This record gives sequence, structure tokens and C-alpha cells, in this order.
Amino acid sequence: MNSFIVSRKNLILILFELSLLLCAIVLNNPIVYTICSLICWIVNFFYCLFNLKKHFSLLAFNVGYFVFILGGYTTSLIINHNFVYFANSYFTSSEVAILHASKCVLLCLILVNCSYFYLNKSTISDKKICSITLKDSNIPRMLKQIIVMILILSYFCQLLGAFETYNLVKRVTYYASDNYLSSLPSVLQYTASLYYIALFMYWALLPDKKKTIFSFITLGFLELIILMSGERGEPISALFVTVFYIYYRNRHNINDIKISKKMLIVGILLIPIFMTGLETLSYSRDQKEYDVSITQSVEDFLESQGGSVKIIANAYDLDYDIEMLVNGKRSFVLGELRYYLKNNVFARLFTGKKVRLRNIEDAQSGDNFLRSYGYTYASTSYLNGVGSGSTYIAEVFYDGGYLLLVIVNIAIGLFLCRFDNVHSIGIIKFSIIFNIFRYIPLLPRGMMLDWFTNTFAIQNILVFLFLYIFIIKEGRNNENSIYNNGVSIK
Repeated sequence: MNSFIVSRKNLILILFELSLLLCAIVLNNPIVYTICSLICWIVNFFYCLFNLKKHFSLLAFNVGYFVFILGGYTTSLIINHNFVYFANSYFTSSEVAILHASKCVLLCLILVNCSYFYLNKSTISDKKICSITLKDSNIPRMLKQIIVMILILSYFCQLLGAFETYNLVKRVTYYASDNYLSSLPSVLQYTASLYYIALFMYWALLPDKKKTIFSFITLGFLELIILMSGERGEPISALFVTVFYIYYRNRHNINDIKISKKMLIVGILLIPIFMTGLETLSYSRDQKEYDVSITQSVEDFLESQGGSVKIIANAYDLDYDIEMLVNGKRSFVLGELRYYLKNNVFARLFTGKKVRLRNIEDAQSGDNFLRSYGYTYASTSYLNGVGSGSTYIAEVFYDGGYLLLVIVNIAIGLFLCRFDNVHSIGIIKFSIIFNIFRYIPLLPRGMMLDWFTNTFAIQNILVFLFLYIFIIKEGRNNENSIYNNGVSIK
């Protein structure tokens, strides 16, 4: 029976948000849906903010949700008093599509947060968290050396790729760089793709303060180069996962690195300046000037980044056209797995396929919502290398309507709850969880299973398998094996 008990605070939040949802559905007006969404988001944000150590995953999702979905059209509605945000040179959403989009925004937000509130009823206190068993001294020296070697090699390969992209953007602009493929040998590209997995394996060793901070500095340098190249999503997700790791250490009584309340307050106050910098970057990367006030730049940032809500509306209007393009297929969620299986490194080696930019065949395959929607929405721009973006909400709704949308968002809440309650785990499981978390802030603007195909890529699985075999072998050869000290998969 205890498994069904929800804390009083969480129960109040659940009832409050479900009441708002019911009220909005009865009134069935896009403005009401939007107002209710904004109220719910504010409540959820402060719920997380008052205890970041325990609810940081939920905060990361909510921040991404506001930036990429809710913030843009809400700001436009407040300023313009209408839904002009859904009109542009390519496409103007119908009234029924705008109603659908605003309903989906509220429904998904409430489902994720309410399922989290319900499932996170344990709210384990710091006193009840067991001391972590995985210590640096318990790890065989050879295993540490292997992880460090993979980390160093993959890091330098990542740097090569980052500098190549930076030079390319400087030469042809960020907008035009999408039409170029990397000139680095494939072996270097795939070694580079191991960097984040290797970094998380290293973090799983719980290195001391100096080593941890050094890993933060090297990560920061890499992300700075990526940011200067015009890419904003990856550096932001790296920032979130770094903070998540600090809180992970703190939850297990490793307090050598802490985020104080003063640092948190300063960080919140700097958010407008941070937004201004990111919006300025969106112009400078294409060699354009941008000189406006901070207030205007924050408004511009929210409106430019919040375009994923347009995709929800546009995909609703273009439902029939997309269906005709993909010949009636409605399996984009699982299609992402098919797309990866057809285009991963081993598939290309065996079939002789080459990496290609956007083409009609990919759009017609029904395996990739981003490409099918992009071609249907603006075929000329698509073929010229300009993407239209994506969001898991539009993708999931196309596949299974509101029912699948409900199931998926409840599952997201379960994932977030699991992340915020993760305890002492092994190297492999640790790296999997942290790599999945890396995609949480970007999920509202990405495809549903991006986190899966990027975490369980073939090269990553080979590394996991190698380490697993190594761990098992050491466990058999040593009475005080790492298997008995928490390193193995659990």
C-alpha cells in the first residue's frame, strides 16, 4: 500500500494542475490553454528551484520546454494580443491547428510533471541515502587507465572536429555550413563520438576535486569552441549535465564541489545576459550585426527559439500531406531506430553507403519525422540544406494521436523521476543514465528517440561490452573484485 501513497504537497500539485487541465478542456480556447500552461510552468519551475538537488532533472526538462515550446508564442501573445506567432512566410497555421498546438502544450506539460509528482513520492532524505560504494581506490588501475585513454583520444578527436567546424563557419557562415560534410577520416569521427560516454565513465570513478575540476575545464574549452561555431544546443546540454553531476556527488555526501545559493542567485540574475549572448550569436555566426537592448534581445531569443510549437501546429495541418509523402506510414518514433540501423557506421561499411545530406529518399522513407516534415513544409529549403526543426510532441501525435501522447509523457515523467533518485551505480549504467540526461533539456525540440540512438550507438555498445567483459574477468580473478564493490551493472 505504501507504493500508492503520495505526499500531501505533491497531491495538492497534482490536483491543482489536473483541475487546470479540466477547466481548459471544457473552455477549449487557445488563450485559456496558453494561460494555464504558463501558470503550470511557473508552479513547476519554483517547485524544482526550491530543491534543485532532488528535482534537477525535472527542472532541466521544464527549462527546455519553456525555451523551445512555451516561451516564444506566450511572449508574442502577451505583446501582440493574438496568435500572429503562427504565421510566417512559409506557412500560416489554421485556427484549429493553433487550438490543437496550445492543447498539446498544456497536456504534455501537465502529464510530465504530474507523473513526476506522483512517482517521486519517496523524496528520499539525505540521511537515508547510502554512502556511495564506488571509490577511486576500489577500481583496478588498468581499468582506470583504459577509461582515461579512451577519454583522451576521443577528446582530441572532438577538438579536431570542433575546430574544423569553427573554421568552416568562419569561411562560409553557419547557415551555409549545413551543406558540407566533415573532411576528417571516419575513424576520427567515430572516436570523437565516444567522448561524452568516456567522460561519464570517468566521472563514474568519482575522481577527486582537482581531477573533476580539470575535466570540467577541458569540457568547457571544447564547448566554447562549439559555441563559437554557432551551435548552442550542445554547450547548453553539457552545462546541464555538469550541474547534474555536481548534485549527484552532493546527494552522496561528496561535497568538495558545491553550488551555493549565492551562485544560484547570481546565475538566475545573469540569465537575461546569457540569452542576449546566445541571440547575438545567432546573428554573428552568419556574419550579421545585432545591436539591441537586453529586453529586446530576450524577447527575440524566446521568439526565435520557441518555434517548436509552430511545428506542432504545422504538422497538424500537414498531416495528410505527410501521410501521402511517406505512403501512409505512421511509425516515426520507431522509424528513428530503423533509420539508425540503416545508416550507422557498420551498415555503411557493409553496404557501401555514404553519408548524405538531406535528400528526397530520406523524406519519403517514413523513418525520420524531421526530414519528412521538413520536406513537406518547405521542399526547396529542405533540399538546400535548411532544416525546419522537430519536436517529439508533433512526432508522437502523428504516430498515435492523443493516446500515445499521454503514454509517452507519463513515461518521460518516470524517466525524470528515475534520474533524480539514482543512487550508487556502476560505470556502465552511470554513463548510460548521464548520456540520456544530456538530451533531456533538448527533448522538446528534438526527435523522441534521439537519446536512445545516440546512447546505444554501435561504437558505444562495443565499449560497454568491452568494459563489461573486463569487469567480469577481474571479478573472477580477485576476491575483492570491483564486482562486489558496486562497479558492475546492476
